[in-house]
Amino acid sequence: MTDTPQLEHGDGPDVSPVGETHSFPSDAELSRSLMATSSSGVLSTLGAEGYPYGSLVSHMVDNFGNPVILISDL
Repeated sequence: MTDTPQLEHGDGPDVSPVGETHSFPSDAELSRSLMATSSSGVLSTLGAEGYPYGSLVSHMVDNFGNPVILISDL
């Protein structure tokens, strides 16, 4: 380990997946499962000072599995 923090994502050591990767669910399948099992989440942006600003949002999936996010001007 180093004393300097890692500022870039994805620069970690190369690690091979464990198990048979052809049986893993795709990213789309994992996303659909997550959306189907929850009803709210947080959307975040960076504020002018560089700090995260999070907003609670409600979401659902329609009959075709497409995400629907409910947003208001409050």
